Parts: sequence; C-alpha cells; structure tokens
Amino acid sequence: MIKCTKGMGHIKTILLTVIIIAFIVGGVNYVRMQYKIAKMKTIKTNMSLIELKAEEYLNKQKAEGKDEISYIGTKLSEVRENTVVEDLINKEIITEEECEKYYMLSDEDLAILNTNVYNEKDSFYIINYETKEVILTSGCKMENNNILYKLSDMEETAKEEKKELEEIKKEEKEEQELKEE
Repeated sequence: MIKCTKGMGHIKTILLTVIIIAFIVGGVNYVRMQYKIAKMKTIKTNMSLIELKAEEYLNKQKAEGKDEISYIGTKLSEVRENTVVEDLINKEIITEEECEKYYMLSDEDLAILNTNVYNEKDSFYIINYETKEVILTSGCKMENNNILYKLSDMEETAKEEKKELEEIKKEEKEEQELKEE
C-alpha cells in the first residue's frame, strides 16, 4: 500500500506558519499594551510627585513666615496666546477664568521643585496651587482609550476601575461557591 500524502506537507507548513504569526502578533500586542500601561502609570506618578513637591514648597514658605507666597511657573494668563493653553480651553479642560490660577511649569521650574520630572514632548505640566490640581497638557491615554488631562480625573478613573474589578472578582467568587455546592 502506498500512502497518498500529496500536498499534506505544504498544508502543515502553511498552518504552522499561520500559528507562528498569530503568536508573534499576540506577543507584540501584549508588549504594546504593557508599555502603554507603564507609561500611563509613570505619568500619573509624575503628576502626583509634582502635586506633593508643590505643596511642600508652599508649606516651606509658610513655615518661614513669608508675607507673600511666590508660585513657581508662568501664569497661564500671561501665555494665553500659546496654542497649548488654547487647546485646553477649547477642550474645556480649564476655563478662561481659571487661567489666572494655573501655572505652566517648565523643566527648570520642575527642577526648582526638586521633582526629577521633565515635561513630556510637546507638552507641559500645569498646576493650580490653590486646589493642587495638576494637568498634563497632552493628556494621558487610559486603558479604555479615553484621554484624561487632570490628575484628579485619573485617580477617579482608577478608583472606578478598581471598584469594577472588585465587583467582577466578587461575582466570580459567588459563582464558584455556587458550583461547589
């Protein structure tokens, strides 16, 4: 008896090639997603650090008994023509009235605050010293593809995601307990 295997070697090779390509594509997507998550966490950490260092800077001035507290950075109202400021207002991240309260931090300003943080490419960190709100002008693309600009929004989203995850875990646990019974 002679086995008829015409074309089977080619089919196996093609199938194996498709499987290898699928693994490579999956791996690349996984690495890309992990990079995105790490970048998001870095930006959020940088914004938190800026918030804390700014508060420390203000508290130091108050402790020294200074009559007038000086703020680091350039008041947004002074650079109102800047396209970055215009974009923030157009996207309704801040209002025109809030431009008086926010300060744009250059890399030198961040160094004065002793943060070891640098502005992102084509972007700036902005702070409102009264509310301690920190904004990244380019925003940060979250896992759900929403772009958030304010640290408070990022923290709120993280809390919501954590709550959703806890609810999912709770439901899975309840399902598992029902299966065991």
